[in-house]
Amino acid sequence: MSSSEPPQPPPPQQPPPTEVRKKLSSWSFSGSFPIPRLPSTRQNSEDGSTNATTKKDKKEPGHKHPSWPALLSGGVGALRFFMDSLNTPTVDYSTFRRVRKVINMGASPSHPSTRIAKDYIPRLDDIILDHMELKDATGQIKSEWVSFPQDSPAEEDNDRIIMYVHGGAYCLCSRKTHRGITWKLAKYAKCKVLVFDYRLAPEHVFPLALHDAISVYSFLTNPPPLPGLKKYDPSKVVIMGDSAGGGLALALCLWIRDHGPEHRLKMPGGMGLLSPWMDLSHSMPSFRSNGKWDYLPDKVKDKILNENRNHYVGANHCFVALRQRQLIPHKPLVSPLFATESTTSPLPPTLIQVGECERLRDENLAFASTKFINTPIELELYDAMIHVFQLFNTVYPLADHALQKLAAFAIRVGADGFLAKDFDRKMTRISNKDGFDEKILSKEEVDAYLKPALSEDSPESIVYLSNQVNQLILEDSLKAEPEKILDDDEDD
Repeated sequence: MSSSEPPQPPPPQQPPPTEVRKKLSSWSFSGSFPIPRLPSTRQNSEDGSTNATTKKDKKEPGHKHPSWPALLSGGVGALRFFMDSLNTPTVDYSTFRRVRKVINMGASPSHPSTRIAKDYIPRLDDIILDHMELKDATGQIKSEWVSFPQDSPAEEDNDRIIMYVHGGAYCLCSRKTHRGITWKLAKYAKCKVLVFDYRLAPEHVFPLALHDAISVYSFLTNPPPLPGLKKYDPSKVVIMGDSAGGGLALALCLWIRDHGPEHRLKMPGGMGLLSPWMDLSHSMPSFRSNGKWDYLPDKVKDKILNENRNHYVGANHCFVALRQRQLIPHKPLVSPLFATESTTSPLPPTLIQVGECERLRDENLAFASTKFINTPIELELYDAMIHVFQLFNTVYPLADHALQKLAAFAIRVGADGFLAKDFDRKMTRISNKDGFDEKILSKEEVDAYLKPALSEDSPESIVYLSNQVNQLILEDSLKAEPEKILDDDEDD
């Protein structure tokens, strides 16, 4: 620093408002722990420049788990290569659209006997969610019914149904890309599977995908009075989804819990979630610690999937609206990990499958063990598995075994006389060795996975407290003086 330059004083510390202090003092780490936001990986180097990531945070490309066979290792490596090729600053919208077409052309194979029937489901124009307009509630949703010929026609055309929500970070994939999963579910569960193409980001932002999911569910359980439409009993409908689709399925059930009665919509019979994306802020420790195994990227560099998740939550040039949009990733209908359990209106029986080596492991463990502690949830933790490992069901027996368990769950909760009170809460670790042995996880074993998040003096928790104060200050300022914030932005 030049001697002519006076030293810069540190920025003044803004004390948290009284309400913020109350919120912070009410937190308890022993029961429902606060969800930490991880510190930024951007660090200043000795010369004052800023590095995007540290060596410690970089994913080890091609790192394979010692228990993976060659086919699984090759598949994971191919997914890593694909994700890394998209994760560049040069990716634009036209490239993204071409990638979607290529993905659909290379969709997962289904059995030759699988039957696929196209359908078009109208969007509900009498339900307008926050952050959407009337014009957003028009048009139709491309869908398909997937079925597999059974020994008896009655098995195939029964009253049970699976409504499947595909994954793809809310911006990729379709009903076609997930046929490798949906035909297996139709076969094993002996029922039809309805898959639909919800509107994808960044062209369509939250809550349009949620509105599509509501429209499809209403079409099944409360259809319009038109000839030929079958009305399914909600108790016979099981909603399933993977990754972003799993998060969207969970958001759908949260919305039905809070708003369904006023729209004549009842809770489904159950939920089956495959590695659901519950936290768009990626605040849990496993998102970094499992990076060496998983194929999901750490830092998002491209123009589409930025760190603020604006590809899904949206943003515009208005300062106030932009700030509000930056808060949206923590809203329950975007990140269900931040939802609050209701003892009077519980969620349906839920089966969650998650990989032990995937980045999203901790948010799923936290949701089941500390957030929704009175909800009938079974969580299955699969030994040495990565994100949505069920995609590898044609080459890896454990992945196929997981789909069979999902199908058995759908049959169980959709059976006549099934009662939610008979669905026990438990968390199980399933071995990837022959026999797929199952072991019930104790609370202490689950806490061991979540120890970095449960520890009050952990770096994640300390940074979370600091960031949460800033977040609450911002919320209070938006409520108190929105005009003043906008004026300040205009002055700049």
